[in-house]
Amino acid sequence: MNELNVWDTIEAYCKTNDTCLIYFVNDKIKTADDAKKAEVWAWYQNFADEEVLILMKTLGDWDMIPVGNVDQAIANATAWFPKKEDCPDEYHHWICHVMGKDGDFEYRNVDSPPSNS
Repeated sequence: MNELNVWDTIEAYCKTNDTCLIYFVNDKIKTADDAKKAEVWAWYQNFADEEVLILMKTLGDWDMIPVGNVDQAIANATAWFPKKEDCPDEYHHWICHVMGKDGDFEYRNVDSPPSNS
């Protein structure tokens, strides 16, 4: 049996399409009540692009953004997805990774990347 994980899929996408990806997840927000979600969305409205906020509100259904080059991907990721220590609480923190055109980690807003194997 051959198996794949999300990182294998991301690597293949980046290589096949010669593009970088911003991948972002927040499992904690899925457990928030409506009032907390409204608070989080209002906070992100101050600096995240409207289209990014729409993706965030899907709670993981749409959690990747293709970007043409790594410099722009990192600039966008750092603007849209603050590090945990810069967020009001864990509900506000999206773990974010920028993957290069070769599928390797280029940036992350957490201390260590997940296993890519």
